[in-house]
Amino acid sequence: MKKKTCYNNKFEFDHSKADFIATLTYITTEQGGRKTAAKSGYRPQIKFDFEEMQTSGQQIFIDRELVFPGDTVEAEIKIISVDFFANKLSENMEFEFREGATVIGTGRIYGHTLCPRTRHRTGYILVIPHFPIYPIPSD
Repeated sequence: MKKKTCYNNKFEFDHSKADFIATLTYITTEQGGRKTAAKSGYRPQIKFDFEEMQTSGQQIFIDRELVFPGDTVEAEIKIISVDFFANKLSENMEFEFREGATVIGTGRIYGHTLCPRTRHRTGYILVIPHFPIYPIPSD
């Protein structure tokens, strides 16, 4: 379960189950994006520029339940192909998310939490609104 604590009017979240944290921008319906809102937990395909392979990436929105076409949101991303993408993802890397062949948005990684060597997810704390990332000591 996600831990949420308040410190100096900033909310901190425990992202120990996310493979990475990203800023997502959904394109508008007029630009060819979704016609309806996406709910937290939505699983579009994710495509990185360096690889033709796509993977399913669950989007858990931070502090929101719904995202409408044209919105930008921060989200935890959990991907299916963890082993395939090990050592290939980095902070500030951009990607597209799609429904089939249709691009419905773009994202940028700003918190990389996947520890590929052991396929173990490490924890980070995200502090809103400035988004710095601090490691959580492992138990």
